[in-house]
Amino acid sequence: MSATKQTQAVSMANELLSLAGQLQSILFTAQGLSQRYGNQGIQAVLNALPTRAQNADGSLGTPDVSPVAGNPINTDAVTGLNRACKASELIAVKNIMNDYITFMTNATVAAAAQDRTVSVDKVVGG
Repeated sequence: MSATKQTQAVSMANELLSLAGQLQSILFTAQGLSQRYGNQGIQAVLNALPTRAQNADGSLGTPDVSPVAGNPINTDAVTGLNRACKASELIAVKNIMNDYITFMTNATVAAAAQDRTVSVDKVVGG
């Protein structure tokens, strides 16, 4: 059976319905995470985690004596962290998550020059 404009439209409608469900699920997850983040004082803890210098090739170098804001979290000292990243990158993801919640709850999202902190190579890996 060949595709017609109607079958293509129905297929696209189903994809949009699926996406709407995924966006709603992300919203609920983000709202819960945002509430726990604030209640548990996570930002201060992230900023205080031990860090390591980052070598020119991207590998982790010498551990810092005290946390350095621009250096990745020391995954040797902080067990359980899925990958090395900077606290500032995690905080940027949190800010983007807040913007998503704001947008999805029909409020105006403030204009901001979001950098590519959530890019695949920085935070999510791959």
